[in-house]
Amino acid sequence: DELVSLGSLFGRIETDLRQLMPDGIALTVHVDGGRASPELANALVLIVNEFVSNSVKHAFGDGGGSISIAIEAGADRWAIICRDDGNATAEDAGKAIAGSGLGTRVIQSLATSMGTVAQWHADGSGLELRMESTIA
Repeated sequence: DELVSLGSLFGRIETDLRQLMPDGIALTVHVDGGRASPELANALVLIVNEFVSNSVKHAFGDGGGSISIAIEAGADRWAIICRDDGNATAEDAGKAIAGSGLGTRVIQSLATSMGTVAQWHADGSGLELRMESTIA
């Protein structure tokens, strides 16, 4: 299989997503690492899309804020950390863990198919999603 360059892929995704973002919400995407299988790249894109759209919908009320995505991919492991600085609480993280919304259910399903667990954390100063796995 041809491997996908995550840097160029997520450069395009970041540009596309920024054009869809409401004013006042900043997005940064940082990729550390080179290439990934098309399956992993596709799953990471879906996770980013779901996290960003949920943050835009729910995190900031009428105000602005920022969303950051960090992706690491090496030969034997990968990780993704998505964060926003919205107003999510531990209760919101619990709802995400429970898969109460479509977006979080999509992310949970992707995590399962990728052999990992979606870890959600929030303390009133934003929501964090962390996933990582070794590559067999």
